[in-house]
Amino acid sequence: MKPRSVWTDPIVLGGVVAFVGIVALVLRKPGGSATPVSFTTGDIRAMHAGVTVGAREVRGDARLVDGDAVKTAPDGRARVRLDDGTLVVVDGSTELKLEGGRVTLQRGRLFVQGGAASHAEVVVGSATTTVSSSAAAFDSGPGGAAPAKIYCARGELSLSAAGHQVHVASGETAALEGAGPKVAPEKAFDDFA
Repeated sequence: MKPRSVWTDPIVLGGVVAFVGIVALVLRKPGGSATPVSFTTGDIRAMHAGVTVGAREVRGDARLVDGDAVKTAPDGRARVRLDDGTLVVVDGSTELKLEGGRVTLQRGRLFVQGGAASHAEVVVGSATTTVSSSAAAFDSGPGGAAPAKIYCARGELSLSAAGHQVHVASGETAALEGAGPKVAPEKAFDDFA
């Protein structure tokens, strides 16, 4: 008796054809378009109602995607933990954007605490600083009437604004004025966190 090839056996051949068909169906993308990949940057927790990310309301916890805009109502409060370990406490009536490892405060107040591995850049107005092994409060000023302020609660900040670079030590506040940042000891810090 002549040995039969596995590929000439009708049962084996039918099984291979069925397997290839199933794989083709699973791998087939509807409409032929690829889905864009979104990278996540951290988690947000709504501490009080009135927290939105983009157009969706957050209740409890949610994951943040690079490019997300976070907004809190007057009574809304949130806590954001970035993937590098940076903790951001978001006050009411605040708007911020997370993009490319950068937190941009558009209006309102933030308290940012960064560990040794943190490298989150925080932008308020024309000022930029990196919060690493330090803690700082950022206030964009109500309605833009007052100058934005950056208070260093712990550690030290290196702040770049209006073509100037200044150091803000623990207990000092930098007021972001038109001529550049003005650093002075803080008399009384309003701890909203």
